[in-house]
Amino acid sequence: MECTLRFAAPEAVAAYVERRPLEVHPSVDVWSLGVFAYELISGQRLFPLGASADDMRETLLGRRAFPHEIDPGLLRSAGKLRKTVAVRD
Repeated sequence: MECTLRFAAPEAVAAYVERRPLEVHPSVDVWSLGVFAYELISGQRLFPLGASADDMRETLLGRRAFPHEIDPGLLRSAGKLRKTVAVRD
């Protein structure tokens, strides 16, 4: 895969797994920016440091829950920085 899996959009991962070309679309970049914003605001990585490539792929393909879905408190603990981005509960 010609990207950093940690920041890869689900549609990019699906295209890779299905061995089909990825239609380049701005949503892929928006996803990556969203991952960066999530990590900045929450103080947590989207995927834990020890997450394997398989774990990340399975999550991005919708087969596993994201960490913030398992523990919604991750976003609630972001403090004042969270107010700089429109986050709705």
